Amino acid sequence: MSNTMTQKGRTAAYKILGYQLGVLIFASLWSLFWGVQTSLSLFLGGMAIIIPSLIFVYKVFQHSGAQASRQVLHGFYKGEALKFFLAIVMFVIVLKWLSVSSTASLIGFVVAAITQMMAPFLVKTT
Repeated sequence: MSNTMTQKGRTAAYKILGYQLGVLIFASLWSLFWGVQTSLSLFLGGMAIIIPSLIFVYKVFQHSGAQASRQVLHGFYKGEALKFFLAIVMFVIVLKWLSVSSTASLIGFVVAAITQMMAPFLVKTT
């Protein structure tokens, strides 16, 4: 039973990441009207939150079941802390060491974050 619930949760989480990536790709293609650098900046800014979210999903669903409830909880906390830290580090890397537009990168980051918040309303878990 718990394995089925874990699998449903993992599937829903990957669907949310898929929505995020899809919206980010669409926004990046749409931003090509302002140039390739703007489009790439927007994409990299969004990936600075999607990649940490992917790692979070991996950490959270590493363990499952009632026997592993403490491990699941620790995985959630570790995953969220790691996601937060990596999102900041990756965004700083994008802005500091890559030749990108800071405004477009921030827009990409915000678009991906908002999509992440809105996606659970679009993903059916049952």
